[in-house]
Amino acid sequence: MTRGGETAQSERGPVLALLDRLVAPISARAKLRVAARWRRRGRAAGAFRLLSRAARTRLPEACYRLGRCYLDGTGVPASRRDGARWLEQAALQGHREAQALLASLFLQGMVPGPPRQAGRRGSALFTSNDAAAGPDFAMAAKWARPAAEAGSADAQAVLGYILTSGPAEMRDLPAARQWYRLAAVGGSPQGALGHALVLARGEKTPEEEAEVARWLRRAADAGLPAALYLLGVMTERGTGVPSDRAAAVALFREAAEKGSRSAQLRWGVALMEGFGVRANPVAGESWLRKAALAGNAEAAARLGAIYVRADPLPPNHAEAAMWFEQAAASGHQGAARVLRILSA
Repeated sequence: MTRGGETAQSERGPVLALLDRLVAPISARAKLRVAARWRRRGRAAGAFRLLSRAARTRLPEACYRLGRCYLDGTGVPASRRDGARWLEQAALQGHREAQALLASLFLQGMVPGPPRQAGRRGSALFTSNDAAAGPDFAMAAKWARPAAEAGSADAQAVLGYILTSGPAEMRDLPAARQWYRLAAVGGSPQGALGHALVLARGEKTPEEEAEVARWLRRAADAGLPAALYLLGVMTERGTGVPSDRAAAVALFREAAEKGSRSAQLRWGVALMEGFGVRANPVAGESWLRKAALAGNAEAAARLGAIYVRADPLPPNHAEAAMWFEQAAASGHQGAARVLRILSA
C-alpha cells in the first residue's frame, strides 16, 4: 500500500467514530459500536447505557452484550436474572454465543430458580430473584444443541458433557465423543479436557496415552484445574509423558491454587513429605486443611493421622478425632477403623 493509502486508512478510524456518534441516536448498530469503544476506554457506565438502548430494538448482538454486562457487573450491578433474560432474547434470535453461554449457565445451575414469593406467575427466567437453581440439563441441552450445530466449540463441549454425564436418559457416549472431538479441534479448552477423558477410557497403548496427554496439555495450558491435576497425575506416573516428579508437583500446585480439591491434597502431601519440593509441614497442613474443608475425605483422614502420630506437627488428639470423624462421615473406611480403635 502507498504512503498515501496508509494515511487514508489511518484517518478512516476517526472518521468512522465521528459518523457513529452522529448516527448513534437513530442507529442501534452505531450505538453498539460506540459502546464497544467506550468500554475499551474505561467508560463502562456510559457503554452500558448505550447497550441498553440498542438492546431495546432487539438487536441480537446488543442483547448478548447487555446480558454479559449484567453477568459480569460491568457498568451495572451484577444480576444473573437480568443477564439470563437478555441472553435469552439474543438466543431466541439464533445468536450462537448467547445460546452457548445460556446453556453453560443452565448446566452450572446459575440461572435463577422460581421466585420465592407465593402466587407469583410468569417465566422464572424473567421474574425470579438471583437465588441459584440446580443444574437443568434439559434446558442446557435445548440451547447447546443449536449453537453446537452452528459450530460453537463451547456449546459442543457443553453438549458433550451433557451426553456423557447428564441424566441416564440423556446419555449417548458415541455422540458425546463426536461433540467433544469437534469442540477440542475447534479450540475449546473444556472440549480438549472432555476429549481427553473420553480417549482415556479403557486400556491404552503408549501412543494412545500420549494422545490423551497432548489433549490434557491443551486444556491445562488454558488453566483448567481438572486438566492441570490429571496431567500432574500422568506426569508423576510417567503415563503418556516422561516421568518428572518436580513437574508433576508444579502442576498440582497450580491446580490447587485454582481450587482443585484433589490437587490441594496432592500439593499438601508433597509439602508435608518433601515430595518433589522442599518440605514445609506448616504449609502442607494448611493445604490439606483447605482440601478437607472443601469435602475431600482423604485429606481429612491424613490430617487426623498427622495429629494422632504427632509427626511432623505437635499431637492434638481432639483435632485428630474431628478430622477422622469428618472423613468417616464421607465414607472413608480407614478413618472409620481408626475411630473405632480410638474409641475402644
